[in-house]
Amino acid sequence: MLALAVLAATALANDAAALVSADAGFAVVPGIRHVAPGTDAFTHLLARG
Repeated sequence: MLALAVLAATALANDAAALVSADAGFAVVPGIRHVAPGTDAFTHLLARG
């Protein structure tokens, strides 16, 4: 659980465009756009470069 909190805090602190993870728990973190690998959103994120 601590590792998830650290990843979320790091993403927020660095204004990340998204946090890519298979863990759906990130979807409920305010201020973080969660993107699951293998989804259309993931492909779109990669295309943005």
